[in-house]
Amino acid sequence: MNAREIGMILGHAAAYGSVLPVLAGGIRSARRRPAERAALMWMAMSLGIGTAMWVIRAGGNTTSAFMEFSRPLYLIPGLYAFGELTEHTSRRAWIHLAGAAYLLFWGWRLVEQDYTRDFGAYSGPALNAVLALGGLAILWERITARSRSSLRDFGLLIGLGAVISYAPPVALEAVSFLFYDSQHDALMVPWALRGALLNVGLVLYTLAFLWTIPPRSSSGSSPSRH
Repeated sequence: MNAREIGMILGHAAAYGSVLPVLAGGIRSARRRPAERAALMWMAMSLGIGTAMWVIRAGGNTTSAFMEFSRPLYLIPGLYAFGELTEHTSRRAWIHLAGAAYLLFWGWRLVEQDYTRDFGAYSGPALNAVLALGGLAILWERITARSRSSLRDFGLLIGLGAVISYAPPVALEAVSFLFYDSQHDALMVPWALRGALLNVGLVLYTLAFLWTIPPRSSSGSSPSRH
């Protein structure tokens, strides 16, 4: 089994596995905290985008255009979830500012460059960088908060999953994009590694939702924000 085949297997596993956080988060979703519902919305958007790409490919069409135009649809719910998970107004503002900077960059590239040729080599890693920074901000906040040092903390798991899923692929996606059509299997290793990291992130997201399933009945008090 070569690197290309391993990459395809891991890619399919990530595509099918993206339903797991949505199913886990959907359990008693009405009783979940706002931050958890925001993260669930992000996971659901990811699942919807992935499903649409599968349908497009199944029809024999390329997904380059759809992938580029869907990036903001994936970014915005993700940054909104990070904003809900942080308790610091200034940190939330910086997260939103990073998102706005990406959207400006994305819009400029869309207008000025040919996205069918090399757009993905820039917009993909930039998207990963913004999401990785958002996840790192949440992860650092939860690690440094003594009262929330448990590995079962929802924000910690979401932040850790985001860092694992998006920080290394800042470089890996650019490399795999450049050599996607290469016949040299060794050059497909970054693509396979990226698929493995995405699967690790999905496991962490799923655990975050499973470990925070709300009780069947409430005590009359509303859930906290985080």
